[in-house]
Amino acid sequence: MNYGAGPLERAFDYWDWSRTPLSNGGTRIRYVADGMDGRRTSLSLLFDPEGGISETSIDQDVNLTATPIWRIARRTGAGNGAKPRVVRTLEDTPFYSRSLLQSDMADEGVTVHESLSGARLRNGIVKAMLPFRMPRRPL
Repeated sequence: MNYGAGPLERAFDYWDWSRTPLSNGGTRIRYVADGMDGRRTSLSLLFDPEGGISETSIDQDVNLTATPIWRIARRTGAGNGAKPRVVRTLEDTPFYSRSLLQSDMADEGVTVHESLSGARLRNGIVKAMLPFRMPRRPL
């Protein structure tokens, strides 16, 4: 559930989030949000197998292919020359996408990735579509 002081579409122009399991049993979380005021907020965390948390530098942005139906932009981070790619699009809605990504890095598993377009969500036509459930694809 998203909860905050105001509607998402008034806070963000775009955000993306991802969770990547690592071969050592840990997890990497990446969150980047472009605010309506032009400021960027970013966070990259490593969770070790014992539950410890450390902040890491944010990887360079990489643009992925847009979603096939609604053409939502998707971006992720890639460091050390990694080449992430979309393996499967799980949700493709007028303002939001959820996807599975795979990198060529040997220590990374399949990444769950989400993108949200605040600009799309602010669109009156998209708002009118919100009461109708978008079809979801099973894993």
